Amino acid sequence: MKEKLTINDVERYRLIVDIANTLGKDVKAMQHGYFPIKGNLYAWCPQLAYKENGVFVSPSNHGWINIISDNGKVIIETRDDSKEITKLKKQSKHTRVTFVKDQNTMDGYRFIGIFVYDEINSTKEQRIYLRISSEYEI
Repeated sequence: MKEKLTINDVERYRLIVDIANTLGKDVKAMQHGYFPIKGNLYAWCPQLAYKENGVFVSPSNHGWINIISDNGKVIIETRDDSKEITKLKKQSKHTRVTFVKDQNTMDGYRFIGIFVYDEINSTKEQRIYLRISSEYEI
């Protein structure tokens, strides 16, 4: 069993259930992109938006636009319908072990680090998450 995840790992996870089992869950199926691991630690599996005609597009019908910075240290989350998004209350305290699915490569989810919610810079139009670690001890 793998003992540590790092952002340099080449391994990809085809399904969220594969991520859940890697993180110590014993499940046969999992479709939720946000689930508890232990205590205040949660797994987050957003799908990254892609550009179409110069505009970021949500890869799913949920309407979330998730964009990662070029250096991989910041995730910006908005809505494709321009609706206001509420600031997180309970979830803002969760630390997120984060895996993303990139629509450009379609090769599954990859670990990109541990992120926390940036309450100071988040607004009604966007939520900001900052990477606090590039590895996770399983």
